[in-house]
Amino acid sequence: MSGQVVLSESADLLADLALNGQGAKAAAVEVDTAEVEAAVLNASVLPSSEQQDATTSTALTSSSEQQPEAATAKAEQQLTPEQDAAAAECADNFVELYEQAFLSRAVQQLAAACSAAGIPESAVAAKLHTRGMNLQQLQARAAEVQNGIAECASDEGWRLVQDDGKLRLLYRHAAGSTVHCFKGSCLLPAPIYQPLSMAKEFDLVSSWNSYITNSSILRTYCDVDMLVYASVWLPWPFAERDVLISAVADDQLREKGVVAISFASPRDADAPPGDELPAGADKRVHIHFMPGSCMTMVPVAAAAAAPAAAAPAAPAAVTVAADGSTVQAAGAGAGAGDGEQQQTQVCVVANIETESHVPEAIISFVLKVFAPFFYSTVLKVLASAFKPGDPLPQRIAGHHELYDMIMKRCADFLAGHPDYA
Repeated sequence: MSGQVVLSESADLLADLALNGQGAKAAAVEVDTAEVEAAVLNASVLPSSEQQDATTSTALTSSSEQQPEAATAKAEQQLTPEQDAAAAECADNFVELYEQAFLSRAVQQLAAACSAAGIPESAVAAKLHTRGMNLQQLQARAAEVQNGIAECASDEGWRLVQDDGKLRLLYRHAAGSTVHCFKGSCLLPAPIYQPLSMAKEFDLVSSWNSYITNSSILRTYCDVDMLVYASVWLPWPFAERDVLISAVADDQLREKGVVAISFASPRDADAPPGDELPAGADKRVHIHFMPGSCMTMVPVAAAAAAPAAAAPAAPAAVTVAADGSTVQAAGAGAGAGDGEQQQTQVCVVANIETESHVPEAIISFVLKVFAPFFYSTVLKVLASAFKPGDPLPQRIAGHHELYDMIMKRCADFLAGHPDYA
């Protein structure tokens, strides 16, 4: 991109972006810091109220939110020994599925198991409470996973902003609402474990995204459920933004054909008890991700897969080596199961709650400049940051059980039988 981006006339920009539902073609954008600063300085300035702290959000709380002790004790006292044993078994099964990235499946199977055993779900909730888990909260988060997947899958109600054949951007905003919704989708030339690791190893985000001034993991409930914090740099006169994000991964390959990461900000503006926010958080303007925010990832077989006429090969045993690269077991057939040949179709929906009026010029700027820049950055990371010895491959090797599990499931999915667990 050359020249300066000027955002002085929001009406002209919106016409240029064809936010009338007809869509528009836009070329890939390359942005450097000087251009970004010049663009923002020429943009409409938010009202003075934008410097004020955000108020309480209505998003989901962390999964460790506690239930009342009295209700827990009452539920346990009403059980017979047989029912207590059944409740304990249901709780064990629930935790196992949840920790293996099957949250929605855990919720569905729990309802069926409780009905079959003749026990109330409150009895299992009491067992989970002793492990620091809130069943009602996890059930609500499973529902938000499904809502997020549906949002990613349908463009109904969205206005097309850009579709250049590589990056597709959409926007949605209801008149008078404080929630602005953004959607982006693209095909990434990398197996699913690579974009997954860029989200999972969240504390490394600030090392490859220059606009993120802080990326911290505040709490890890399990490998697929975390509470994280991020702050975003904006040039003067705008204050830095920050956000708390509670994110959970849910493997829905068998049910919906996607791996989903549902994310939302906790209800309270501050971190849950026991979690200390990074320095400077009190001076930043808080934003909130609302429920329904989601990222979906779909493994895509390479075009060089075996011809359709050939007999289908057994799914390859794909594992992650010590240097973070994928390795196929000896004798396993190449093609759909080969982690190095897979690509990943990604869709992200971000529902962002703001606490003050946001000029349309700023929204246009986010869509036309920042989103393409982030897409370009992701491509650069995928092309350059997965060499042996780099931080991301080292992290992948350190959590190889998780990435091995996901890659094996993707191989099964591409082989046509994702009926595991």
